Amino acid sequence: MRIGGSVVKGQAVELAQTVSDQFVQGHNDGLVGLGYGSINQISPVPQKTFFENLAPSLQSPLFAASLKHAAVGSYDFGYIDSAKYSGSLNYAPYDSSNGWYEFPTTSYTVAGQTSSFSNGQTGIADTGTTLLGLSADVVSNYHSTVQGASSDGSITSYPCSETLPDFTFTLGNTAVTIPGSLMVFQQDGDTCYSAMSTKPDGLQQDIYGDIFFKAYYVVFDVGNSQLGFAPHA
Repeated sequence: MRIGGSVVKGQAVELAQTVSDQFVQGHNDGLVGLGYGSINQISPVPQKTFFENLAPSLQSPLFAASLKHAAVGSYDFGYIDSAKYSGSLNYAPYDSSNGWYEFPTTSYTVAGQTSSFSNGQTGIADTGTTLLGLSADVVSNYHSTVQGASSDGSITSYPCSETLPDFTFTLGNTAVTIPGSLMVFQQDGDTCYSAMSTKPDGLQQDIYGDIFFKAYYVVFDVGNSQLGFAPHA
């Protein structure tokens, strides 16, 4: 299996038995799986992910995601490209015991008002998820500043004449901001759809998907169990 100049020989590939209509209609062929193999569903014999197999051959056991808005994205395997971000990288430790890149987060800010997440709340940095998946109370607070916003219980629509606010949250001990301009997921005529949705029932962790990555260059430093992040250059 080859991704750019990175090659893994004999990489196991899982074949899906069923896929959603949304996935079939999308412009992709599948998911690489850059997380931990402990949560993959390959059977009857568990297999390592592409990155787990690749890591020993890299200069450093890390990869970085550069997924800008309305631009071609890229991944850097084994190195950090300082030309792709501005300023300095901030770092926050992550916990992989649940199979994810899971980090602590304590508070969020919308329209100048700061609120606390639920006690012990954590987030997941996930390039395989498109939107932000947060608790219903956070989603409600965020869209309360948008006139005409309406939720179907998961996705929120609003008049395109309205402007979404910035969303700031703590990643470890650092406050990071996703501009409101990046929080617009889709437009259908005069109706727009927010990129912040209610996460699935039963999931304790919040999900920070590609909308987060559109604002930041993110380093998955597996060797040191930490996430590095800085605004795109």
